Amino acid sequence: KGVEKLGWGKDFWSVNPDFQDKVDEMRFQSSASGWLNLGFVVDSSSTNAWPGTKKADLPEGISHVRMTILQFLPSTTILACQFILSSDLTNSVEEALREKYYSYKEPIGSGYIIHDVVNQKRDSVTLARTFIKDLCSKWIKNNFPGLFSNSEIDGNFPTCELFTFEKYEPCINENKLKFDNYLWILNLDNYIDTWSSDDLENIFLTIDETRDNADKFNIVLFCNVNKALTDKDTSLYGENNKDKLTGFLSYMDKTFGLWVLYVVAKTYDRALAKLRDSLGQVGDLSSYDSNQKLINIERSFLDIQRNTIPFIYELKEYCKDKRSFLYDVYEFKAVHEIRQKHPPLFESVRNNLLSISKYLEFNIGSLETSTKACRQIASVNSSNWLAKTNISLQKIMSWMTFVMLIFTIITTLSSFEQLKKLFDLLKNFIIKYYITSQ
Repeated sequence: KGVEKLGWGKDFWSVNPDFQDKVDEMRFQSSASGWLNLGFVVDSSSTNAWPGTKKADLPEGISHVRMTILQFLPSTTILACQFILSSDLTNSVEEALREKYYSYKEPIGSGYIIHDVVNQKRDSVTLARTFIKDLCSKWIKNNFPGLFSNSEIDGNFPTCELFTFEKYEPCINENKLKFDNYLWILNLDNYIDTWSSDDLENIFLTIDETRDNADKFNIVLFCNVNKALTDKDTSLYGENNKDKLTGFLSYMDKTFGLWVLYVVAKTYDRALAKLRDSLGQVGDLSSYDSNQKLINIERSFLDIQRNTIPFIYELKEYCKDKRSFLYDVYEFKAVHEIRQKHPPLFESVRNNLLSISKYLEFNIGSLETSTKACRQIASVNSSNWLAKTNISLQKIMSWMTFVMLIFTIITTLSSFEQLKKLFDLLKNFIIKYYITSQ
C-alpha cells in the first residue's frame, strides 16, 4: 500500500525498483534471508536529485532519507530509515541549549513551584528531540504499514539519534563535569551505561532511558566529530566531517536491526503482559459485561498470536548460533570498568532475545490455558443462566396457558349466552309468525 501511495511501483529507474517482489521472495523462505538497498529518497519537489533516487513528499526539515530493508526472520521485515536533517532542524537542539532562561515561581495551592534554568533547558531540549523523532516516525507511519505504524499493539518506533560535538570529547575527565551540565540535560551523562566499539573509533553509544521513561527504546550515538573514525578512509562519504560520519554510519543498519528485533520482542512481551492483567480484571464471569471483556481479550490474543508464534520460532533459530548472529555487527563494550565484566552489548541482546522467546512461549501457553478455562466457566454460567431463564419462561407460559384457558371458557360461556338470546328471539319470531298466520 505504501509503495502504491508513493508511486514507487512505476519507478523503474531507482535502486531496486522491484524490491516488493524481492521482499516477498525473502518472506517465503524458511530461514533468515537478507538485505536490500533502496537508495536515497528525496523530496518530490527536488529537481537536482541523484540518479537512482526515489521521490516522496518529505516533511519540512528533512533533507533526504536513506532506506534499506532487513530480513533477519522470514516473518519480520524491517525497514531502516536514516533521516538526514536540514541545518535548521539539526541546530534546534543546540539552540534550545543556548537559549537564555530565567528562574520563576508558579503559584500552586498555598505554595510555589520554582522553575529553575536547568530544568527549563532540559524540558526545551526534550521537546526539540521529541519533535524531530515524531516528525520522522509520523512520515513512516503515514506511508508504510507495519507493527508500529498500525497501532495494533502499544509501542513506539525504535529510534537512534546521533549527537556530534565540536569540542567535547566523550568519556574523558567525566568526573570533573558539574551535575547540571549540558550532558545531563541531554541525558548523556551516564558514564556507567556508555559503550564503545573497537571498530568505530571515538564513537560512543548509550541507551536513552529518559528520566520520565517516555521512550525506553531510544539508542543514542555521540562523538566528537573531529575525532571520530580518524583511523578510516571516509573521503568517499562527503566533503565535511559530518557528512563523512553519517555516510559511514549508514552501514550500521544490521547492528541497529538487531536492536529492532529486541524492541519487537519486548513489545510483544508487554502486549501479552497487558492481556494477562486484563484477564485478571475481568471479574464475575456470569455477568454480560465480563463476557464481552473476555471476548475482546480473546480477539486481541488471537491477533497477537498470529504474529508472535512464527516470530518466536524463527527468533530462536536465528539466535541459536552466536557467531552467525553477530556477523557483520558492530559490537559495543562497556566503557566503565564496573560493566566490563558483563558481556558486550549485542551479545547481551542475543541472550535477552533467547530469554524473551522462552518467556513469550510461556505467556502464550498460560494465556491459552487461562482464556480457555475462563471461557468454559463463562459457558457453564451462561448455560445455568439459560436453564434458569427457561424454567422461568416455562412457569410464565404455564400461567399464560391457564389464563388463556379461563379466558376461552369465559368467551365460550359468553357465546352460549348470546346464542341462547338469539335462539329465544328466533323462537318468539316463529311463534308470532305462526299466530299471525292462523
